[in-house]
Amino acid sequence: MNKLSKAEIKILTWLDKHVDNIVDQNKAYKELVSVLGFSYSQATKFYNLWYLNQDENIPYKELTDIKRDSELVIQYLEEISKSNNPEEKVDELYDKNKKEFLKFMGPWWNLRCGWASTSPCIRWKSNEVTLVLDTYHWEKYFSGLDEDSIWRYNDATSHYSENNEDFDDDEFNYVLYDDETLKKLKSLGEMGGIITFPGSNDSNIQDGDIALFLERVLTPAEYQELKDNYLWELGSQVSTTRNNEIIKIYDDEITYPSEYCSGGDNCLKIPYKDLINFVKDSECMNLSEIKDEEINGIISLDSSYYDVWLDKDGKEQVINEFNFELDRVIDHLLESDDTLPHRIEKIKNFNSLLKKLNFRQWKNEGKYTSEDGKIVIFAQDYNSETNKIMFTYNGENHITPLEELVHWVQGSILDLNESVRIGKYRLMMETIEQPENITKIAIFDFDGTLMNTPSSKNGKIEWEEKTGKKYPHIGWWSKRESLDTNIFDIKPIKNTIIEYLAEYEDPHTLVIMLTGRLPNQADQVEEILNSQGIIFDEYHYKDKGDTLTSKFTTIRSLLNRYPNVNFIEIYEDREPHVIEFDRWGVENNIDIKVNLIKENATPHF
Repeated sequence: MNKLSKAEIKILTWLDKHVDNIVDQNKAYKELVSVLGFSYSQATKFYNLWYLNQDENIPYKELTDIKRDSELVIQYLEEISKSNNPEEKVDELYDKNKKEFLKFMGPWWNLRCGWASTSPCIRWKSNEVTLVLDTYHWEKYFSGLDEDSIWRYNDATSHYSENNEDFDDDEFNYVLYDDETLKKLKSLGEMGGIITFPGSNDSNIQDGDIALFLERVLTPAEYQELKDNYLWELGSQVSTTRNNEIIKIYDDEITYPSEYCSGGDNCLKIPYKDLINFVKDSECMNLSEIKDEEINGIISLDSSYYDVWLDKDGKEQVINEFNFELDRVIDHLLESDDTLPHRIEKIKNFNSLLKKLNFRQWKNEGKYTSEDGKIVIFAQDYNSETNKIMFTYNGENHITPLEELVHWVQGSILDLNESVRIGKYRLMMETIEQPENITKIAIFDFDGTLMNTPSSKNGKIEWEEKTGKKYPHIGWWSKRESLDTNIFDIKPIKNTIIEYLAEYEDPHTLVIMLTGRLPNQADQVEEILNSQGIIFDEYHYKDKGDTLTSKFTTIRSLLNRYPNVNFIEIYEDREPHVIEFDRWGVENNIDIKVNLIKENATPHF
């Protein structure tokens, strides 16, 4: 006969007097360790004994069937697994001894799985159990992943993944190419009257040769855009390869993978035999304890992400994108009235002039600043056809012929030249002082918030149907084809425009468009907005990093420029970003209101 010893009865009686609830494990351990002086392992044994054998109706000395450690869990699991109808067996065990069954389940699991219950719960099948979990509980207890790895896994499997690798301009020195690329470089060389070009005379191509050649024959704007598009595609394909590797590693290492099932976002199927062995090895005194026992082990993914580069398909796609961009440049040159040799000479003069005027070049931004910091020039703002340069002088935008730039550097310009800042703020200058009177910033996202732009999946299909061609890229949101108004009828989202008009009327509100689109799409974005009469004080596009990080960087910059701002209102259609904006506002003690735009469900960039 299995009975408790006198010492065990004394300790269990002590717990009855000093711990009100058997599931209060922390209180029980405090009594056992701090008051009674047991070790942690001893305390575990006594707590398990108390948990499994406490019975209000039978004194401890009269108990004859004492259960220790995982005996109760194993007994119930074996009974359920041997039944022809496990669900009925579970009901039978519950009805027979409700209190004991609750001890078997533990405090964590809900007792029923169905429309009226919530996860976590367990479905009892003939050969296995199904753990029904929401995403949070799966990630924390059953995925086998730590915080860094779960972030990496979620990004790899997300349809909205946008954390493409960012590469410095230096990476363009190692540009990938094939025979088609060399043919296009040859065409550019012949158009420019250049005898020596990468690949000519079967010469070896060294790192940096292609980049130097293109910088020589293209305008700064063309070169910067081609380079940006190449690096963007490279980052996208490297991320895709790495994400695929993350998924493969996880699928290879996971013992009990998750799948979607009704009632829960994540369901794990575990054979009874495996579960019983796991309970024995881990000495679980109830089923709730399996959540803390790492049933899927520990799987680390974060370091594995950087162990791979491009796969074969990714490399081919990057080269195809590069060739596509070269074709686009060549087509533009053929349509231009300006000959390539003439343009090359202008570009040479542009670079030479900035060098003579001692402009500092910012290596990875295509950005130049004068010695005194007053003049800022971006390479893409030089127009070789008109030989004019757009730049900022003390924060004001101007356009001037290239040859007159020297006067601005020498400080001999006394009045404003042509302003290119078009928007409400230019009209406000007479009535308020900038930036002291700006107390609020209203920020509007573009895709899915202001405009109902086409999604990646549907957009590619429609583009192919209307052009009769195969869509030439894998990416979508960074490509000019995604905003081609000759293909797509892009309409404004009415509810957002109503809010925009209200913000626009307030003279103390700076109205901003802030999008994850790239700067090379600025003309398309603003043309679409202008066609609907939608004008902003400032237009901001994606910088380095993912979209959300770029937006936070812009907001910080705006707050530095407008120190009297005490309120920010954001209009955004993507719920995860809404949550992050709210969290960021709380963490930085900034008063932010974020409006979730729900009218358009189209995924956006």
